[in-house]
Amino acid sequence: MTKKSLKMPTSYPNATILKPSTKAYILDSTKPVLMEKRQLEAGTGVPEHQHPRGQFIWAESGTFSILSNNKVWIVPTSCGIWIPSNAFHELSSDTKTVLLSLYVDPFYEVLSENEHAVVMKLSSLLKDVMKRLVSENTNQNYSRLLGLVVLEELSCLEQTTYWMPSGTDPRLKKLLSLLINEFSSDHQLRALAPKVGASPRTIERLFIKEIGLTFRAWKSRYKLILARDLIEQGLTTKSVAHEIGYKSIPSFTREFSKFFGVPPQQCGKSKCNDN
Repeated sequence: MTKKSLKMPTSYPNATILKPSTKAYILDSTKPVLMEKRQLEAGTGVPEHQHPRGQFIWAESGTFSILSNNKVWIVPTSCGIWIPSNAFHELSSDTKTVLLSLYVDPFYEVLSENEHAVVMKLSSLLKDVMKRLVSENTNQNYSRLLGLVVLEELSCLEQTTYWMPSGTDPRLKKLLSLLINEFSSDHQLRALAPKVGASPRTIERLFIKEIGLTFRAWKSRYKLILARDLIEQGLTTKSVAHEIGYKSIPSFTREFSKFFGVPPQQCGKSKCNDN
């Protein structure tokens, strides 16, 4: 399969644009898994694309988002995301991020029951194998054996719910990309709407019609899910509130507790509920 030509999207106005890895397009069943490590600066984006190899992405550090199938998948360091073969998706790094990607040859029907992207809780074994696969000292035969371990381990991972609804209207998708790439800013709809070629009233109607949430509710939920990941990484409530754009720590704590059922301090102790 040839690569789809990439258009530099206007939804990444301030982003550094990267191309997909060439490894994603290699068809060779003797190499079940190919591995790549990439370091991304905050605000880096990979435009919408597809490739024949399935892809499992884990952020060794940092946070990133995937837009696919009209959903925004937010991927914390405790999880990875599986993107099936030929599924359209785009990526944005919300922070400075180190990404490890597994590319699985389509000959191997891994997670074939999933037609769309899915976030999965990372196991210690898979984390260790991924780190080993990017080691410069790994020979080809050993890499192939580790790849077979990866195939088995992927099928055992537990799915989770780090995602946000998206939409199909180009103006709405463009606006969501703006929010994702500048999540710490206090964006107002009246300022963003002209950037996507629509009035604030039109955008608000699109949010209700296609997503089922208001602009404000979507933005708040997205920030809270990002906050959960940062807290689980060990950041303090104060630093997280500042990172995602809250001016009031009590306000952040109150909204976080309402959404997840526990205050940020308890969520940092792995008592946070999926929502």
